[in-house]
Amino acid sequence: MSGPYAMAAFVDAVFSGRVSSGAAARAPSPGPVIVLDLDSTASGGDPYAELKSQSVMAKQIAAATAVAQGATDGGSSAVADAYHAGLVPPSCLAAVKDFFATR
Repeated sequence: MSGPYAMAAFVDAVFSGRVSSGAAARAPSPGPVIVLDLDSTASGGDPYAELKSQSVMAKQIAAATAVAQGATDGGSSAVADAYHAGLVPPSCLAAVKDFFATR
């Protein structure tokens, strides 16, 4: 496997025990692990507060657009359908760029 999911697949394999400890020892050190939950509330000093706000706004726009086009569920289905395909990736990519720019 190659591409953007290769490391995630490798990490998943290591933690699930499908990769030997020798292979894991040869893997690059991941360094600090930072979990970014775009759906969590931004707190004081949150370096990702702006991205979280943008994510909330993107979901609100998607929901409002769906309602304007006749959705009767408040747009929640449209948000769920577009969540990983279009709503979250711009924020995640911006967070990744920021993370590596500061390393």
